[in-house]
Amino acid sequence: DYLSQSCLGMLAATPEDAWTVASVIAQRVGGDPGFAPLHGPLMPPPARAPRRLALLQTSGWDKASPGAKAALDAARKKLAGLGVDVVDRSADPDLEALEHAIRDVVPLTFSICDYEQLWPRGTYAKHEGMAEATRRRLAAAQTMTTDDYREALWRRHEIRQRYAWASARYDAVVTLGATGAAPVGLSWTGDPSFNVPASLLGTPA
Repeated sequence: DYLSQSCLGMLAATPEDAWTVASVIAQRVGGDPGFAPLHGPLMPPPARAPRRLALLQTSGWDKASPGAKAALDAARKKLAGLGVDVVDRSADPDLEALEHAIRDVVPLTFSICDYEQLWPRGTYAKHEGMAEATRRRLAAAQTMTTDDYREALWRRHEIRQRYAWASARYDAVVTLGATGAAPVGLSWTGDPSFNVPASLLGTPA
């Protein structure tokens, strides 16, 4: 819930506190319009160490720096030493199929976002100061039809179903957080390839 999330930073000192605060708020005020409120126990269940993780490369793998890949490999070996099995596409056909399904999630996600921002961006475009990149996104949205948007939403639904199927046998799904070190300066925040899949899937990240 939006209200729950907005209050957590002020009221919660630990993740367990955050769980309880969010649950209490949901019990008192309900959920956001159109969404059921949080449900479940007031206190979180005991922590449980993961035993089996799925590793996704995503479309960002070819862009990842050697240093990022080396760090991931080192983490994987450390996890193995702790008894955690990390499985990737080479050992699980369902993960391989999921990798294929999410290979184009960046343009798919951008098309959904562009269309959903068509009206507000069109309003902002009447005023000076809109960034050129935002104008390009507006121009892309103006080429889309309602059928294009419906198709994109259906594709997202299919990918989410495939993810649910492939991830059901794992404690969690992991990937790199970025293609490499943060870029210098403020003109660009970096390649989003490793972040967009979680956004499209609607999963915590």
